[in-house]
Amino acid sequence: DDDSAKAFFKDCGEINKIRWLTDRESGDFKGCGFIEFYDTAGVDKAAGLNGNDCLGRAIRIDYAAAKKKDF
Repeated sequence: DDDSAKAFFKDCGEINKIRWLTDRESGDFKGCGFIEFYDTAGVDKAAGLNGNDCLGRAIRIDYAAAKKKDF
C-alpha cells in the first residue's frame, strides 16, 4: 500500500506519485508498481535499495524507461 511504500522510501526524497499495477478485470494487485520522485537524486537513492526487504520480501527496484511522446 502507499503508506508502506512511503515508509520504505522515506530516506530517498519526496515522493510525487505512486501507481500500483492491477488486473483490469479483477482489480487484483499484480505485484508491481511505480514510484515517482520529485528529483533524480531520490530515484538514485531508491535504486540503491534494490534487493532490500520490504514487508517480508526482497524487492527488485529498477529505473523505468521514459515514455515516448506521440506527435
